Amino acid sequence: MAIKEYTVLTMIPQANGQTRALLRCPFCQNETWAYHWSLAGSGKKCQCGAKFNPSGTATKEQ
Repeated sequence: MAIKEYTVLTMIPQANGQTRALLRCPFCQNETWAYHWSLAGSGKKCQCGAKFNPSGTATKEQ
């Protein structure tokens, strides 16, 4: 399993209190929107299969 740090490109607070973040995948460079509650829960997946974790890292099976 590979582990790399992902980049947070921007954070947008929403009127309903749910903050969204634009993340750049360290494996495929794709940009993915994620809610903070999603990261804190089960994590958010990129289209390449990498999983964004609340710790600031992404993991991907090799």
